[in-house]
Amino acid sequence: MTYRNIQQFEDYIVGSTIRQCAIADSKVSEPIIIENFHYTYTFPEKYCKYLRGKILSYNEIGEITTLFAEDVIELAITLQLKELRVVSKSGTYSLISPSLKWPTKDEIFDTFHSIDCDYDLLNTEFWEQRHICWEKAANKLGLKYQRFPPKPRLNVSCEETICE
Repeated sequence: MTYRNIQQFEDYIVGSTIRQCAIADSKVSEPIIIENFHYTYTFPEKYCKYLRGKILSYNEIGEITTLFAEDVIELAITLQLKELRVVSKSGTYSLISPSLKWPTKDEIFDTFHSIDCDYDLLNTEFWEQRHICWEKAANKLGLKYQRFPPKPRLNVSCEETICE
């Protein structure tokens, strides 16, 4: 399928069981789609310069996203992305580097873990607290963290519904 822009791609990948990623110049330009994307995906070196300053959006296939895994943060740093976006059933999450100069992975996660966020895996407010931690860490590092409410799923197939 061809998507007109990142938003359309994100609308269709919510809840998909196939991990996909889209790369685009902006939120309104036509993205390049990579199927079966994984955090440890290695882009061929000849594409790395092209990817600098782009937006990378991918879907998390579980119920609740892990937000930003270390491997995908490393990918954003290596490729010098403008924005990293993850789409899941629980919402869309964005981490932006306005200057394209990302802190190191260790700086990002050390800052994240140093923030006094009182969260407990058994607490129902766990994910809300993680968002607050990401917001605080991003502010400290000169990054911008955003989250958006869940999107309705548009890619439901006949196999997943009752079709005649």
